[in-house]
Amino acid sequence: MSQLAMQSEKFFSLLGAAGFVAPRHMKAISETGNRLVLACDKVDSVGVLDNFFPQCTFYTHYETFLSHLEEQAKDHKDSLYTAICTPNYLHAQQILDALERGSHVICEKPLVLTLQELEKVSRLSTQRNLSVYPVHQLRLHPSFERMKTFVHQSIASEPTRKLGVRIDYHAPRGHWYTQSWKYDQHQSGGLLYNIGIHLFDLLLVLFGYPEKTIITERTDSVASGIFEFAHATADWHLSIDIHSRCAASKSQRRFVVEQEHFDFSQQFENLHTSLYRGLLENTSDVHLASLEDVQQVIQLIACLYESPILQNETVDVIHKIET
Repeated sequence: MSQLAMQSEKFFSLLGAAGFVAPRHMKAISETGNRLVLACDKVDSVGVLDNFFPQCTFYTHYETFLSHLEEQAKDHKDSLYTAICTPNYLHAQQILDALERGSHVICEKPLVLTLQELEKVSRLSTQRNLSVYPVHQLRLHPSFERMKTFVHQSIASEPTRKLGVRIDYHAPRGHWYTQSWKYDQHQSGGLLYNIGIHLFDLLLVLFGYPEKTIITERTDSVASGIFEFAHATADWHLSIDIHSRCAASKSQRRFVVEQEHFDFSQQFENLHTSLYRGLLENTSDVHLASLEDVQQVIQLIACLYESPILQNETVDVIHKIET
């Protein structure tokens, strides 16, 4: 290995190594030419490590992992990153623990569940001069790049016109989901955090913070509403109900902007690698989420949970999008 490569190599630890999304982080670390040195999960079904980093040291005890993370920080000052892929309710404390021990952090969405948790993370990150990177990988999806271009061109050509936007985001889940932490609002943040955060983040990037929010349905498995932005009206529907009207077509993640369709149902495989490459190389053309972005989306979701539900027939939808 050349001296330049040795200087640029980053070292990683990973929390939640047995989880669904962890292999995408392992793949990203490998494909960016870096090394996973520590991993931890209370579940020991982590044979996937052999596909990427068979020499990685694995722990099932969190405190043991933290003690070794601190040692790694001494050896790899400012070159150590911790990827967090654990259940949502664990994120805030684990981010703080990693920062305390001298590691940068890359954390799956939602970064945290409250503004109070975000304030603690932001304060400690600043104090330790360490970075915290939220994983909002759909910002890097090819369909979002096309949609962003279309929206910007449409607004530039007719600045006073409001675009009509329709979002159908269906990710049907079986009975197992109702028995997992993901279905528990106290542990996951509920549907709006665990899945809705994807589409809300994209809307905030495109149009800024909404001037008005309306919630027309809100259950544990279905949510719908309308956002009024300065340049758009967005009618959105989110569901994990396996019996929903789109269940026959399985997962469907689709935006429609003024009759133009943008599909987000496929092409997820390399998004984490693109995100890692962007943050590690500080690539200016990769639009990464910031802690300020996280603050906005938390505020928006809190508003949706607090708002009264208005029935569909009472809502005057300014732009009706035929899909």
